[in-house]
Amino acid sequence: MRATDFIYDGKKLSDLGFMIGTIDESSGSDTIEVGSQITFDTSGHYGGKVFYLTDARYEDCISFEISICKIPCKNDQMEITSTEFRELMRWLNRKQFLLFSFVSDKSIWYYASFNIQKREVDGKLYGLVLSATTNAPFGFADEVTQTLTISSAGQSATFTDESDEIGLLYPKTVITCKASGNLKITNDMMQSPFLVNNCSSGEVITLSGNTLLISTSNSKHSVCDDFNFEFFQIGNSYANRVNTITSSLPCTIQITYRPVIKDVL
Repeated sequence: MRATDFIYDGKKLSDLGFMIGTIDESSGSDTIEVGSQITFDTSGHYGGKVFYLTDARYEDCISFEISICKIPCKNDQMEITSTEFRELMRWLNRKQFLLFSFVSDKSIWYYASFNIQKREVDGKLYGLVLSATTNAPFGFADEVTQTLTISSAGQSATFTDESDEIGLLYPKTVITCKASGNLKITNDMMQSPFLVNNCSSGEVITLSGNTLLISTSNSKHSVCDDFNFEFFQIGNSYANRVNTITSSLPCTIQITYRPVIKDVL
């Protein structure tokens, strides 16, 4: 572990007078899990001479343990009080996944929550062990936002997906129509187009991302009745990261997402 601080839900551990550390006196080498462990299912043919891949999937989300204690130079008393413990529990032990990142030269984010155990010496509380559970088998980069401008019908623009994970994902997408008509957006990485009929000039259509919700700024437009329910996606293959995006109407397309990172601290 090369970090001494972390950020969780916008707050730093050091802001509370704590740091990543340990009161365990043992030493030795560490085995670091990197997540993204894939389970492969195979089927044998020709008397077991050839095995074909039938399925591949991620089995587990990333999980890890870290220990925390008070920062010596900020605290005369290293024992953790009941009030401090309750404040840490309220901050870290929640029934939801929130953004977490170690403060280091790497900017890798996780959606995490924590279970907490006490570490006591002679009946006094000096440290806590945080067991993190995340919602994915990998981490994520800083949020990326890019706006594509398509100035005429049938024109294309390009977007480069920086994810380590090969495949498609749903970004948060905000589309501002610059003309009225049927909006059809294709991406050469996708098999099906995104389609909303009866759009008006100036209408803003928002796609939420992974929650797969659509909304419009035009209260008179029943957008769900005119939508083909093929949500806009971006992605990459091993050989190509560039998405070529074409629109039937002039518009701007603002894409916001966190690229997948297959690395840990």
